[in-house]
Amino acid sequence: MAESTKSGFLREPRLQDCLVFLDKLRKSGVTNMFDVRQTLRAAFPDLTTKQAAEVVAYWLRTFTVRAHKEAS
Repeated sequence: MAESTKSGFLREPRLQDCLVFLDKLRKSGVTNMFDVRQTLRAAFPDLTTKQAAEVVAYWLRTFTVRAHKEAS
């Protein structure tokens, strides 16, 4: 996922779980989404801090595309 490509630490089903979690968290309005790495790690404790940062960065980069698909 670094540099816009998914690395081996997070396979597609796991990535989707993280993205769904982040989407739901954003919709809830409970937290600032730019500081969400620790919340993601609490929900997925096997992620390292670096991996959580990469997931959040991927989520941010792909948000517009995924939100557009969701609205269709």
